[in-house]
Amino acid sequence: MELQGIKPGKKDYIYLVFSLLFTFAVFIIVAKDKRVTFCDEAYSYMITNSHAATIQFDTNVLYSREQIEDVLAHTSGDSFVRMLRNVLSDKVHPPLYYVFMYISSLIAAGSFSKWIGLAVNMLFLLGTVYYLWHILYRLFHSALLSSLSMMIYVLSQSTLSDMMLIRMYMVMTFFAAAFAYYNMDIIGKRSESKIYPALVVITAGGFLTQYYFAFFAVAFFLMEVLLCVRRGEKKYIKPYFISMLAAVGAATVLWPFWIPCMFMNSHAGAIAGNLLNPGSFLYKMFDGIRILQVSIFQRAYVVCGIIVVCLFIIFVFNRRIRREKTQIWELVIKLLAAIFLYAMVVRMLTPEYLTSGRYYYSAEMLEILAIFICVYTIINVYIQQYAKAACIISGLVLLLGNEMAFYYGYGIDYYTDAKGYDSQYSELAKYSDAVWIVAERETYFTDANIWDMCIPEYVIFIDEDSEYIEEYAALPEFSEAEELVIITRQYATNDGYIDFLDRGLYYFIGTTKRFVAAELLFERNGLTYYVARVVD
Repeated sequence: MELQGIKPGKKDYIYLVFSLLFTFAVFIIVAKDKRVTFCDEAYSYMITNSHAATIQFDTNVLYSREQIEDVLAHTSGDSFVRMLRNVLSDKVHPPLYYVFMYISSLIAAGSFSKWIGLAVNMLFLLGTVYYLWHILYRLFHSALLSSLSMMIYVLSQSTLSDMMLIRMYMVMTFFAAAFAYYNMDIIGKRSESKIYPALVVITAGGFLTQYYFAFFAVAFFLMEVLLCVRRGEKKYIKPYFISMLAAVGAATVLWPFWIPCMFMNSHAGAIAGNLLNPGSFLYKMFDGIRILQVSIFQRAYVVCGIIVVCLFIIFVFNRRIRREKTQIWELVIKLLAAIFLYAMVVRMLTPEYLTSGRYYYSAEMLEILAIFICVYTIINVYIQQYAKAACIISGLVLLLGNEMAFYYGYGIDYYTDAKGYDSQYSELAKYSDAVWIVAERETYFTDANIWDMCIPEYVIFIDEDSEYIEEYAALPEFSEAEELVIITRQYATNDGYIDFLDRGLYYFIGTTKRFVAAELLFERNGLTYYVARVVD
């Protein structure tokens, strides 16, 4: 039975340890220049540690630095129950990722740091590498090849983006890797009932991390049904089906709110609109596949995408592989079904304003795994005498190609230029003790992105309906201020771009009866920062 394979020996585990240490080292090196610049990353902290989900601040209320930090860090008023309530009120995502964020925040109680979220990612990245290494070892019995493949995977632009984004996608990728591993186990040992409980736990865990995980489970199950029918082993459909049913039951018991949340979240209307527009399905199906290739192959995605599709077609329709490596062929069939069904369905469901490569990180991991398996299997079938050496050479070629894609690529998602960021941070920090006025009519944008820089001593959010407040004029933060920061966002109009700098200036003048003149500091992450100085 080819997928039962052999267990790694003691020397083989040295390679596994090396892979994990290599992963850890790459993670730390890349993470040191990570900056929290994406609004959803701020929401990860807010939902975990605040009194409400996502939209935090009212307009026309003066907030202190302490109040702002309280929504980002674990403090005395936070609790596990309140975190779950925030997740429920948000309605968009299930709670498991936030459970891990809560634990990490609890360990770092009282502080806000990128490492709180990155620590969660690092743990599940190591788990992902652990499972992928074992899959490849079980298939090809080479610890060196498994470790080389893990170097390629970890250094992939897709993986680097996945591990650096402080959201639930790295956790989801871990569950996808574990799901692939246990499906491999099932193909090799369908008659052993002890395997199926693990599938229940993994499926429920993935679904409670990201609802989109259900598409992986559906694709694997459909292929299991077809493969069992093809082999004349229909009896094995039942335990797999029961496992999937049990996973749904377990997820429902743990989080019964997933059903109403799917139909009542803020994006439900846009998703329904997508489903009612079947004319765009074909375009979106291909666009979902395109997104996968762009993230993996970067600027070479057209050529490499064509090559990869040809590779998969050759593998799937190769009679010799199907005959000699039947179980490996079945595993690849499951992987390909999961990859392409997921990419197409997620793209069809996701509203245009939410479409992003981050939803596809887990599918990209499965595609990278499928590429490894196809290449190494073809070599083992057709170059048997020198198969191990040929696999190592092919791995080195893939590693070189991966690094070229990285060097000439688009860059890691949501990963800023640390040097430029820190320079602007230092400039803005000079005014961190001043009042900041956020002159923004859509405050959700700046609620999240204000942390792109530094947390001010006082901040007030205003809009077109905000009234001048006399009580603020008596506060020394206003009455004695010589400088303040005004933050706004540019809007496109028929006459060009405008912002609401004047709104911020007039608010200060109307409140304090003191005149100010503004000077542009810089623009960053969609926001424009001004420093305003009192004019005598």
